[in-house]
Amino acid sequence: MPFPYPRLALPAALLCWLAVGVCADPAQGHRNPLALQRSAYGSLVARLMKDSLHSYWHGGRKEKAGDSAHEDHDAPPAGKLKLLRPPPSPSHEHGPWMEEATHWLADLDDKRTERNSAFATSAAHRRFLNAAADWRLRLAYDFDPGDAALYEIAHFTAMSRAPSPEAAREAAQQLAQHTIDHALAPQSGLGDALTGAGAVINLFNDQLQPDRPILPDPDRLRSNWKVLQTCLARYHALREQADSEGWWEEIPEIRRQEIESYAAFLTKITDTIHQQLAKKALVP
Repeated sequence: MPFPYPRLALPAALLCWLAVGVCADPAQGHRNPLALQRSAYGSLVARLMKDSLHSYWHGGRKEKAGDSAHEDHDAPPAGKLKLLRPPPSPSHEHGPWMEEATHWLADLDDKRTERNSAFATSAAHRRFLNAAADWRLRLAYDFDPGDAALYEIAHFTAMSRAPSPEAAREAAQQLAQHTIDHALAPQSGLGDALTGAGAVINLFNDQLQPDRPILPDPDRLRSNWKVLQTCLARYHALREQADSEGWWEEIPEIRRQEIESYAAFLTKITDTIHQQLAKKALVP
């Protein structure tokens, strides 16, 4: 039986097109293969990639939400032997077969990213983990620039990986401007507007530092304040539209709580920034 090469031609072409778009240099032009970026499907993919980002950040270790540190302080130097004692898997009572299958799949997912090496992470392996996490972070952020968590992680990464303070400030400004442009786009949503407001607040955090060697430009401060007000005003307008049209209740409750708590948090910070700008007589 001949191998069906023609049937593989179209999927292979689509995969190559997707790979070229993912690995393309943004400076050479914007590419959006299959229109995944900034779409509903892209937002879903970005949310699903957060778990893998968390695993790569911790080098394959499973961290609980209550842990206060990201580092293993008892780890020996890189290359030294470390005996790992994995905690016993939690036991659960036997139930229906569907519940048992669900637990089995969850255990498989935990083992997929569980670190089972008897050696500590070497310096070369840490560099590989950082590079893999950076690639996944850039890909997830491109899928959904309006995700607040992905933006904040990308902002932290840009600031911490830059070779100099000037390069860090420039990278943070470019990232913030990209996020703001997405937040003010005609098709942006509630979360996008709030993420844009958070990006402007990060710009203010840099400009209003008391020990900054160069004084901030007053015109730039006024411009950023207007952008911040625009992002928040867009959020409130979309929020009223959601109530009037009835689609606010169609959003999952946990997502509604995330949006409202983040909006309240940004509002408090905005009030603090307004007080600082008012002292400088930059805003009424």
